[in-house]
Amino acid sequence: MSVLLQTSLGEIVVDLRVAETPRTCLNFLKLCKLKYYNNVLFFNVQENLLVQTGDPTGTGSGGDSVFHVLDPNAPRAIPDELGVKKQTLSKGCMCMANTGPDSNTSQFFFTMRDDDLIQFAGNTHFGNVVEGIEILQKISELYADGDGRPYQDCRILHTFVLDDPFPDPAGLIEPPSSPVAERPSAESVEVRLSVLDKLDEYDGKTEEEVLALQRDREAKSRGVFLEIIGDIPDADVKPPEEVLFLCKLNPVTSAEDLELIFSRFGPCTAHIILDYKTGDSLCFGFVEFTDKEHCIEAYFKMNNVLIDDRRVKVDFCQSVSRLWNKFRRNEKQSKDDAPDARTTTNARPPKRAPKYDIVPDEDSRAPRPETRARRSPERKRRSRDRRDRSPDRRRHSPDRRRRSPDRRRRSRSNEKASSRLRSRSRDRR
Repeated sequence: MSVLLQTSLGEIVVDLRVAETPRTCLNFLKLCKLKYYNNVLFFNVQENLLVQTGDPTGTGSGGDSVFHVLDPNAPRAIPDELGVKKQTLSKGCMCMANTGPDSNTSQFFFTMRDDDLIQFAGNTHFGNVVEGIEILQKISELYADGDGRPYQDCRILHTFVLDDPFPDPAGLIEPPSSPVAERPSAESVEVRLSVLDKLDEYDGKTEEEVLALQRDREAKSRGVFLEIIGDIPDADVKPPEEVLFLCKLNPVTSAEDLELIFSRFGPCTAHIILDYKTGDSLCFGFVEFTDKEHCIEAYFKMNNVLIDDRRVKVDFCQSVSRLWNKFRRNEKQSKDDAPDARTTTNARPPKRAPKYDIVPDEDSRAPRPETRARRSPERKRRSRDRRDRSPDRRRHSPDRRRRSPDRRRRSRSNEKASSRLRSRSRDRR
């Protein structure tokens, strides 16, 4: 036998102890069916002790049993159902509120502690919270006045009976729909701001405090955005406090020079950022100390000083690249890591391109075995002659194409004369 209570802060589901407290459960279930608890206040909130409701007047002195609601001549209260055994109460128990023995009406409360609540031994325990205990915790943490009433009104908005084993008493007619969300007609206390209404967080604050709150909110939103897109490991990440950033350095200044200059404040390690192609200094770097106090002292004394005829600028490092790399690798931070993972540290710079022509040696001049040597003009001529003498290539010979018609006629007559001479020589033989 379950009932769902929809409150201003969330939903609470309770299971009723029908077997142990049948009359109390019948009273509660039928009042829920009549929408008696809709828009009723939580009028008594005591943190880590109890949360009380069920009084339409909101004063703690009202409320009626379902029998009196249906029949004004019926008793206003119902008797206790304490049982023979001692009640053991814990956090989330649902008990009837009364002013004495057998004075239970419609008021009830939830316990908010796990220890043995002896002061509630005379109250009928008729149900337990099975879902929404965190909603009860939120209600119990509301700020309240001296009488226990929260400064922000929290109400039971609706009640839904999930299982009812009891027949309806005579005269009970369930409303076709829930009442409009407004105050009960019997409520006699002043209206306060609802927990659903947002408070103006700037009330009572000066203009400087309002601007500071707005800046903090904007910074937080930017941090969350950078975390979402993967630029930083966490929205609340902070840059290291023992690292200084240096810029406007002379290109000839080395990391060893910076370590020597800044070591008078304490042990430190210097890094100059180099171009990853040429190895030239980019004129900025980092100095990391082992102690935050040494870093602060160096900042105040070394800003705008001359180093190698350059007035350098010193500021606290705002880079979190090393922390991001540590987060990705999931390993401990090393003192030898560079402040910026995308930059080149004091490792040996890359070799520069030579500024002179490379003269190959004698071995490099020799042709490779797999390459074909260049042919001489004489070799080309002999190859062309062999190609011309070939029967299948004679027709396409370049010399043949260049002959004039008169030359071809003379060639044919010469061939005929030579053939006649060859035939005469054969006849003589």
